[in-house]
Amino acid sequence: MSSRLDKSNIRVSVVVPVFNHESFIDEAILSVLNQNHPIYELIAIDDGSSDRSLNRLKAWSGVDGRVKVFTQQNRGASATINRGLHIAKGEWIAILNSDDSWSPNRISTLLKVALSTSSNVLFSECLPIDSLGKELEKSHYWQKMYAKLLRQVYDLGLRNALFRGNPVISTSNFLMHRNALERVGLLRHRRFVADWDWSLRAVLQAGVKHHWWAEPLFNYRLHENNTIHQSGLRSSLEIAHMFSRMQLCHPETVALLEHSRRSFVRDIRKHSERSAYARGQSDADYRNLTERQQAKSYIFLLESTLNQERDLAERVLGELKLERDEARDAKHQSDRERDVALANLAKSLNAASLDRERELSKLRSGYEQQILKLETILVQERELSARVRHELEKERDEARDSRREIYEAREADIKDLSRALEDAESQRKLELASVREGYESQFKLMESEIAIERKDSERVRQALQVERDEARSLNIKLNLQLQSLAAELRLARESVEYERSRRIFSRLKHLVRRLKI
Repeated sequence: MSSRLDKSNIRVSVVVPVFNHESFIDEAILSVLNQNHPIYELIAIDDGSSDRSLNRLKAWSGVDGRVKVFTQQNRGASATINRGLHIAKGEWIAILNSDDSWSPNRISTLLKVALSTSSNVLFSECLPIDSLGKELEKSHYWQKMYAKLLRQVYDLGLRNALFRGNPVISTSNFLMHRNALERVGLLRHRRFVADWDWSLRAVLQAGVKHHWWAEPLFNYRLHENNTIHQSGLRSSLEIAHMFSRMQLCHPETVALLEHSRRSFVRDIRKHSERSAYARGQSDADYRNLTERQQAKSYIFLLESTLNQERDLAERVLGELKLERDEARDAKHQSDRERDVALANLAKSLNAASLDRERELSKLRSGYEQQILKLETILVQERELSARVRHELEKERDEARDSRREIYEAREADIKDLSRALEDAESQRKLELASVREGYESQFKLMESEIAIERKDSERVRQALQVERDEARSLNIKLNLQLQSLAAELRLARESVEYERSRRIFSRLKHLVRRLKI
């Protein structure tokens, strides 16, 4: 159902059974058409009325197209309502008897409650009125009876109250969703208690959620032609039969239903006693004698029906007990099988645990051997790295010494050449003045060569310095990598991770190759 009340898409059909209520039919139809929530259709079915009820219905159908009129021969209220339920097309369906009426906000109020509580069958309190539409006096016997029914609803809840009486009062109090109608079913053909029977079935039906609204939203009219005034012995017989049938359909409520059935059987006996008292009266009391005879036939029929239903109930209870015993035995068997399965599972788990421990022990020993091998290889690689580092340092020192010797030799040669040039210049200055320029140019050429040699020597010295720095940084990186590999080996030894150890071993080999290069 929608989470909010949308009057444009919630369609409500109203079924109005009509039988000889020309005095009240206008008020009933007007109360439907004046609802705050728009009515989708009003299905009025005339059940063979002998007054002018049908003429009033036809007049209303000409005024409002929502009023649809159907006729039939007299079949009774239940059959008439069931026909209307079949015809109705709305999502929600309500029933209003032609002598009752609704408050203008009945449908809108109950729909709001339905949407907020997810209910699909709703009832409300009623306002008892007389034939003129006035509320009954509080001292009226019917008001007292209804007040008692309401107290039971609010003290015990609607479900338990329906085991003691009928606070729903009338089918005019029904508002049902179509899915609830499909679950509960149509009205049963009972003359006096069809509304009580359907209400009780609804509150006991799985998948049906009912709600009682504590506000009078429909007017229940009491007049001389009410069916309630024609009840009595036959009404008690129907009620007793209703509770007997409910016991078969709902075994879980047998105790409550049996208590209610017995109370109405006592009413039947009281009626029978009153009929028996009339046995010694005059011939003018012939109707009481007829009623007594009818009561005897009804009681005989009821007792035979009750005996059959009691036998059926006993068979059902026996079958239920047998099924319960079988279910208990099956449960015990399943418990034993479960215990055996758990024991086997425990054994399997223990065996698996032992196998796992053995496998872990094998893996642990294998990992320890691999770690020892890796440690040995690491020590060897460290020694090799130390030798390589020592050789690099030795080569670096040798290169430094060689560069120093070359530089000193070049400096000595330059000094010797300078002295020789100076001597030659002094000796030849006097003798070879004419060729001074040649010597000077030669001297300048030699000086440029010496400068070039000096620059070359400086570049060599700088290159050696760069190589020395690179060797130092390479040594630092190798030490860091060796420390990292040693830490990873320790982690591998603790966590026993074979794959990680294999990768570390591979990286060690790669490092050794780099060191060799």
